[in-house]
Amino acid sequence: MNKLCDRLWTFYDKKPPTEKEVTIEWQNIVAEEKSDAIKELSLLSMGQKTVLLHLTQAPDALLTGKESIMSLKMAGSSILAALDGLEEKDMIAKEEAHYQIINPVVRYYVEQFKDRFA
Repeated sequence: MNKLCDRLWTFYDKKPPTEKEVTIEWQNIVAEEKSDAIKELSLLSMGQKTVLLHLTQAPDALLTGKESIMSLKMAGSSILAALDGLEEKDMIAKEEAHYQIINPVVRYYVEQFKDRFA
């Protein structure tokens, strides 16, 4: 997100960008960061990938709650291990009882390749 803001400030210092220009810049950033994001995702365990995908689909879910455990088809201890690993890799952050994916480019590619995570 910082990269997008920096780019918009740099290229559109005379007038605010249009919605279309913001979208184009975002698409450029996603394309530029693709190989790094894919590499990061490829190094994750299947459990970590499953948890990331769940975060994109149910960002407000309590991941260690009964519904999430059943939805993920993972033991609570496995979910906690995946969360710990993702936090150590600085891929997710916890705010109160909820987790979120830190890098929006990574989130984008998790959503794009969701069928590979199932």
